[in-house]
Amino acid sequence: MVAMATSIDTFIGTLSFFGRLSDELTREVIPPRDYRVRVPGVSVPSLAEAQYKSDGFFCFQDLKVSATGYQLEMTSPLYQPRSFLKTLPTSAPVELTYGGEDEVYVLIKTVNGGGKTVGFDKIPFLTPVPKGTPVIGEGGFATTVRETLEGVDVATASLESVAGLLPGQLLRMVRSRSLLAKPGPYYPFPSSSPWRRSRRWARWWTAWRSRPSPCPVRRRSSWAPVATWRHVRMRAGRPCSSSPGIGPSLPVWWP
Repeated sequence: MVAMATSIDTFIGTLSFFGRLSDELTREVIPPRDYRVRVPGVSVPSLAEAQYKSDGFFCFQDLKVSATGYQLEMTSPLYQPRSFLKTLPTSAPVELTYGGEDEVYVLIKTVNGGGKTVGFDKIPFLTPVPKGTPVIGEGGFATTVRETLEGVDVATASLESVAGLLPGQLLRMVRSRSLLAKPGPYYPFPSSSPWRRSRRWARWWTAWRSRPSPCPVRRRSSWAPVATWRHVRMRAGRPCSSSPGIGPSLPVWWP
């Protein structure tokens, strides 16, 4: 028997940038298959493209330290493109996040100590704020959300603790540190799924379809673009994409 020599190659890289994307409508993490992030202008092609993890995170490695900043571009067939300008002042990794982007701020109007709830002005349409979301207040106050907040005309929040809170104070609910992606012309609004048939979807859909849309709506008869503001009643149907130069790329659906 002849012994075969074996060797193991180890490659070590330095993390430069990392981040995660969430759907602006559902606030769910977007899987890597639905988007791509790259850094234009990087001389080494393999470093210009992000690497992806199954939990939704993307990252870049071995980029040179730069005080002038890198322009990162996100593209997707389902979401509107975004670009991010971030500096890399040292070799320490930088998270791609913006404070307040995936957060909810409310001004407290009432405090119910027995029920551990706070009241505030109605929020016409609130995407989910999950149970356990960190809540930060004035004077070092910190707690978590006791019951998930979502839906239409939300005016109260149930917290694990309200001790020390007073009317007139600002409350901050931090959903995540994710970057948000807005739906694009080919965003797949669910048509037949248990999620859409749920009461949760019904509340979302009622609020969403009544939002004013700046997208030019094409008439069913002439298909002539109409560049005007109007309320569009949305539901599953044929998509109408905006024309270049007339309006932003927003999804509009025939009623």
